[in-house]
Amino acid sequence: MPKSAAAVTSEAGAALVPVVRVYDALDDLVTVIESLESTAELRRTIKLLLTGNRLRQNVRKAADLALPIGPVHDEALRHGLDAAEYLSQTVAYYDTLLGKLPRDARQFAVQAIKACKQELRLFLQAFPDDDVERARRTVYVLDVASFESM
Repeated sequence: MPKSAAAVTSEAGAALVPVVRVYDALDDLVTVIESLESTAELRRTIKLLLTGNRLRQNVRKAADLALPIGPVHDEALRHGLDAAEYLSQTVAYYDTLLGKLPRDARQFAVQAIKACKQELRLFLQAFPDDDVERARRTVYVLDVASFESM
């Protein structure tokens, strides 16, 4: 049975929420990187952002459900998947390092985070502003509810 347009829109919006959460968290992540002491802490932090939000899967789902198949869809999907790849490569890079976080490793992470942010910005530009803003409000509501339940 085919899904209704409302169901597809709702699923696409739900997939957009974690993507917006990652996008909005990236600036804070750059600040956090400066305070981390070890490569393990950095790896865990980035991995949590990537896998905890299922970035790859949600990028694909949001694009496939909300964007018409064609060049806009393909370009947006490429940008979203590239963003996830920047984070994955950062985790992989830190898998090879042990101990204290060297300065050049911090710089590598900051550059990867900035590149990820740029790719996610381009991904999100493919969606109507109202959809992105709705996802951002949902992130806020979920985060407040999570904080209040602590």
